[in-house]
Amino acid sequence: MAKAKMKNKSKHYISIDLDTRYMSTYHFVGYNELSNVANMLWGKGWIAEDDISQIQELLDHVEKDMYTVHLIAGLRDDYDIEIRLNGAWRLQKQINWFNDFVDYVQQNSINIYNEACVHADYMEETIEDE
Repeated sequence: MAKAKMKNKSKHYISIDLDTRYMSTYHFVGYNELSNVANMLWGKGWIAEDDISQIQELLDHVEKDMYTVHLIAGLRDDYDIEIRLNGAWRLQKQINWFNDFVDYVQQNSINIYNEACVHADYMEETIEDE
């Protein structure tokens, strides 16, 4: 089962099941045990309206642009809402991590920094080629 874990704004881990398709906002919130987040966001007794927009709003509240919510048209069942990790978000996090690493190395060793710069140039060319 593919689950994505993240910390929400109160630093508690939230786990989203990426292998499951959902029927509604209620189903998504219940299945992933996000009722506290939904109640905080929309108030106690909230009502599901536009499922795609509400699920996206909830996910963006937890971590902006980490997920995209899709409606799969033409299915024979009602489990037609799919959650995916946003590839651009993942790439940006990798770039941020690498930049932090390079800054750390630069502060601690000039020789390692020079090698890291050569590697960074190679990685940038590789990413642009994809």
